[in-house]
Amino acid sequence: MKQSISNPIFFSRLREFGQFSLKNCNIRKIYLAHPSSERIYGGKLQSMLENVGFEVINPFTSFGLASGEDDIDIVVQDLAGVSGCDAVVAFIPHEDMGIMGEILYVTVVALVPVISLTSMEHIWINFCSSKVFRSEEDLVKFMTELRK
Repeated sequence: MKQSISNPIFFSRLREFGQFSLKNCNIRKIYLAHPSSERIYGGKLQSMLENVGFEVINPFTSFGLASGEDDIDIVVQDLAGVSGCDAVVAFIPHEDMGIMGEILYVTVVALVPVISLTSMEHIWINFCSSKVFRSEEDLVKFMTELRK
């Protein structure tokens, strides 16, 4: 007889992890998750968030990892970076394993809220994100209000 590995209590608790309230969060330090192919736009988002008053950790500029660096070193550095922040802003223009890994990790393990900017509809993005924005303007407006 095949034994089921599903555990209803675990999965009901897991669902709660994705439902962070941002109302009373004291968010000062943000990890900016974005694809390596979007480094220029990531830099633009970083500047916008810094102009609002956040300290921003951009993995492509903050860690100084060189291309060709060991994959494990990159993942460990990224996970340490997201764990040391108050929130993650994830720019998700397309399916990207790195971003999805980061936001799943911070939602379930590090218990850090995720604020996503994407045009994609995806159940994992919806589960992991406290807020999902479809436009840069709406994201910046929300982050400005959050900073007050």
